[in-house]
Amino acid sequence: VKYGGLAEAIAAARGQVGENTLILSALNGIASEVLLSEAFGRDKVLYCVAQGMDAVKVGNQLTYSTRGFIRIGEQTAGRVTPRVEALADFLLAHGMPCQVSGDMPHHLWGKLMLNVGVNQAVAVFQGDYGTIQKPGRPREVMIAAMREVMALAPYEGVTLTEDDLTYWLGVLDTLGAAGKPSLRQDLEAGRPTEVELFSGTIRQLGQKHAIPTPVNDWLYAEIKRLENTAAL
Repeated sequence: VKYGGLAEAIAAARGQVGENTLILSALNGIASEVLLSEAFGRDKVLYCVAQGMDAVKVGNQLTYSTRGFIRIGEQTAGRVTPRVEALADFLLAHGMPCQVSGDMPHHLWGKLMLNVGVNQAVAVFQGDYGTIQKPGRPREVMIAAMREVMALAPYEGVTLTEDDLTYWLGVLDTLGAAGKPSLRQDLEAGRPTEVELFSGTIRQLGQKHAIPTPVNDWLYAEIKRLENTAAL
């Protein structure tokens, strides 16, 4: 589901969660894991990020040039636990590309940094991955938005470095230039966006820690404007 359908999905899943159930959220951002943990218990929820894909969904048709993979691990950084290894083996055996990590908070925040940049910049400049793969204002705005995430991360117990920024920019450069991230696809289809998972989250954290977030403030306002325009 998209973020707007998460509460309904949680309600629908309540009768299906048992003693040995493990829950993965492939939603973007850092909010869904908190909500799932509150609903089912922190011990039921593993961290998960989906990365490296460039899928585009139009109607019931899904196309991609890069499949990507999911990365999973415990919510607390440390060793890779047996249950994470067992789940990874299960997923791999069923054809789901999967990697395990002993530091999922870092990966979750890294993916947040990526999406705060690419999802929002491509949407506001009404382009595609190719728009931010070349020098220019869209790429500059994307990187500036990502740097605001880097500045906030230490206040939430996570360190993001220039190496992380370089890594994620490298990931973006591997995606098909004609592909589009989900927020851009939602705007084109007239669907509600997940902007609250991106600049919405960063603005809240900025207020919480008294850290200015001018780039994300601007992106948030622009995306809300585009949402309103699409609804007319």
